Amino acid sequence: MIWRSSFLPVRKSSCLSEISTGKAYIHGHDKEGHPLIVFNLRLNFPDESDLDEHVRMSFWWMQQAIASLPPHKSKFTLLVNRIDSSHRNANVEIIKKVLAIFQDNFPERLHRCVVFPSGLFYLLWKVIQFFIDKKTREKVKMAFLLPGVQEYIDDEFIPVEMGGKSEYQFNVDDFQDPPELDLTLSSVDHLQP
Repeated sequence: MIWRSSFLPVRKSSCLSEISTGKAYIHGHDKEGHPLIVFNLRLNFPDESDLDEHVRMSFWWMQQAIASLPPHKSKFTLLVNRIDSSHRNANVEIIKKVLAIFQDNFPERLHRCVVFPSGLFYLLWKVIQFFIDKKTREKVKMAFLLPGVQEYIDDEFIPVEMGGKSEYQFNVDDFQDPPELDLTLSSVDHLQP
């Protein structure tokens, strides 16, 4: 909770270079109506990124997702697009740090995380999963084929390069700092997941 009280809300200006890469954005929703954050792993270059700025960017997008929640929802879905990515696009330290802060500060905001294509990431997942609590671990779905993604997300929101129909092009100016909001679940316990 110390991280949350010290650093939130995260402002766009504090992580603009990471946001501007287009590695993450919100577009559409899953089949259950949860806002969809798309993370394009191929645009992530950990050796060229500042770890703290990457963490702030992750939280800035989480704030965006929470601000865009429909009135009856309290969680968001994450789609990890691994098309054209390689080992140089992943960083275990970033993954562990972001997951730890999310678990400690926002344990119930993630509805589901779909990873496609799973491929070699599945092997990395076998190691990383032990740093994640069981409840969160069960929300991660490895999709080896497109139907594994389509089970949770309609084609209109799955990027074309993944086999879907979404031709959305990220534009950093489409997103502004969300209004100050209560990022905890205490005020939304009565809502559907």
